[in-house]
Amino acid sequence: MDRWGHPDSAASDTWVGPRLHAALRLSRREASDRATWRFLGLWAADYVRWRFGPEPGQEDPEQAAKVERFVGPHSKQALARLWWMTETFRNGTDYSQAALALTNQDIINNLFRMSIANHRPTALAALAVLPRSKDGTSLPNGRAANALAKATNATASTLLLDLLAPDEQADVVARARWEAEASDYDARAYLDTLPEGPDDGEVPAESVELMKKLLSELLTEAPIRGQVAA
Repeated sequence: MDRWGHPDSAASDTWVGPRLHAALRLSRREASDRATWRFLGLWAADYVRWRFGPEPGQEDPEQAAKVERFVGPHSKQALARLWWMTETFRNGTDYSQAALALTNQDIINNLFRMSIANHRPTALAALAVLPRSKDGTSLPNGRAANALAKATNATASTLLLDLLAPDEQADVVARARWEAEASDYDARAYLDTLPEGPDDGEVPAESVELMKKLLSELLTEAPIRGQVAA
């Protein structure tokens, strides 16, 4: 909250997500328990109001942070959405792709909520084919992200993506070891650099490449709202 002014609170997602994931060291089972996030939402109520409420001095009851940001489903709750976005888009220990995904609110509000995001090669390939900023650190085109998500979701109804681009099973032993090391994590050491996630296996590079080819074609053909046809 000290690093970002209120008008730029959405930009903080890319910083908070990986660090929240690394600090909490939750298993997927624990993170699936909405009671966990209800507790954390109330514990971090100041953050939730800062992230989703109006600017100080401009309070409006209709703009106040909605109840779902405190106690809602994982796609809406203020902290759960960041944890699950990071879990979905990280690649083993590497949080950089998750941080990249969190720069685009349309990915958070659209692609992330679709079942196709559970297929890691699809999730990482989507980030690879979407237009990036000049410095390569963000995905600014929300319309392209929405169009790609819709086209890919439609394609998944006729193609079995898991068979087309297989993923590896996560190393549960490595994940459990990472979770047990929570007491060794020093958040202050990662204020300016990304921490490391669990070493539970990376996404097969060949599967990502297969999905990149498919998604590139889908993005080229997808109707993007507001884009004038050549």
